[in-house]
Amino acid sequence: MLYLDELGFIRIPIWFEDTRKWRNVWSAPVDSCDNYGKCGEFGICNLNNAQICSCLPGFEPKISSDEYWKDGSHGCVRKREKGDGFLKLEKVKLPNTSNARVAMSLGIKDCEIKCRNNCSCTGYASVDVDGSGCFTWFGDLIDIREFIDGEHDLFVRVDAIELGKHY
Repeated sequence: MLYLDELGFIRIPIWFEDTRKWRNVWSAPVDSCDNYGKCGEFGICNLNNAQICSCLPGFEPKISSDEYWKDGSHGCVRKREKGDGFLKLEKVKLPNTSNARVAMSLGIKDCEIKCRNNCSCTGYASVDVDGSGCFTWFGDLIDIREFIDGEHDLFVRVDAIELGKHY
């Protein structure tokens, strides 16, 4: 029997005859960052930070910082409108791909060129960790998670000022 509890967790309980009690043997999400879109658009979730939600470099909270840090789900907006380059975010879970395009024939360098040449492109990444295949995103980047030992790198379009801060 699978059920959704009052906190939004999906659980699978099993009846244990010896104790005559139900016990959950599986539940999801496992942690807060497993909740889809926990940190909203252009936000990133990291359980190792005091505040698990933060904005991607070059972005700021959509709402006041005080309110954002309580929840994080309202997401972030670009600090400046124009994007002049790409900032590499290492060891992340890639964003939701519903607004992404895939080109399996492109490597990472050609992927960058493809994204750079389209002003609507908000980011790009390799499909495979070996650098083959190309994801390009158009619109909001959502459901990004940072890991200590993640496998993917995500390149986010930012303005030149942000590039200068991080290089």
